[in-house]
Amino acid sequence: MVSSLFGFLPVPGLYVLLVLFLVETVLNVRRIWRKPRRWLRLALSGANVVIWMVILFQLLWGLNYRREPVAHRLGLTAVVPDTAQLRLLAEEAVDSLNVLSLRVFRIGEEVQPSGQEEFAIPFGLCKVLEALGYPCIQSARVRLLQPQGVLLRIGTAGFYLPYSGEGHIDAGLHPLQRPFVMAHELAHAEGFGDEGVCNFWAWLTTTRASDPFVAYSGWLSWWAYLSAEMRYFAPDVLADVRARLAPTVRADLQAIDEQMDLFPDLFPALRNWIYHHYLLAQGVDKGLDSYGQMVGLVVAFRQKEGALPSGKKLSPSLPQTSAPAR
Repeated sequence: MVSSLFGFLPVPGLYVLLVLFLVETVLNVRRIWRKPRRWLRLALSGANVVIWMVILFQLLWGLNYRREPVAHRLGLTAVVPDTAQLRLLAEEAVDSLNVLSLRVFRIGEEVQPSGQEEFAIPFGLCKVLEALGYPCIQSARVRLLQPQGVLLRIGTAGFYLPYSGEGHIDAGLHPLQRPFVMAHELAHAEGFGDEGVCNFWAWLTTTRASDPFVAYSGWLSWWAYLSAEMRYFAPDVLADVRARLAPTVRADLQAIDEQMDLFPDLFPALRNWIYHHYLLAQGVDKGLDSYGQMVGLVVAFRQKEGALPSGKKLSPSLPQTSAPAR
């Protein structure tokens, strides 16, 4: 319901809420400033605002952190992938990336968005959720936040705001990163708090999308997480499989890295500490490390699908769902 109040606005609801908050703050300060013990009154007023914001956050969305774990509901057993499984997954990713890099539309060497992301991603997420027994509201929008780097410089690509019912992603993201991050934030809007779980839903949504651009974005993001895991557990296998990436894929990965280099983190240690303890306080056992749990969830899910038998090469999981007409 909250998202429907802001979804039709031409600007993010966050901007409207910020303006209203600033106006109310100025009026409140002016009113209190004329009264005795103004500093005490200001402190109490500020504390009152914070308390109500926390209460509203918990009522609107925060209780989702306490819902039944996705792995438990889907019957997935947490696993640590072995070298053979990592190789199979990496080979599948490389094959999919090489094929999809030829299917996306390019102007020169730059991949161009399809223009269907805002419709295809919510549709795809709902199809995935409903297929696995979850309800789907599909009412939230994802907004681009300006200026570029406003989120990336504090070490995040996006966030979901319960007060407006909208997801937000940094306008400084490379276009190839946006579909996966959009799907991640929409998963939050569907009531999932765990970051690794939202990455898992984003992986399912994007890599199995019918839109080649969305699917390519999903496989690029999955490759980033998978290769990060393999650097520690199977570096030789990673080097071997990575050598098979097509030049176009390598160029796109390089373009993403160069885009991210434009927005270095400000105070990364402080940001990590704050967010890690926030997640712990909300009941996310792994805290900030929950982002990386996607690989374990994907491995468990692929095993349940029967797609990770030892010694069998995986076929590229290319687009299979269809998006609604615009």
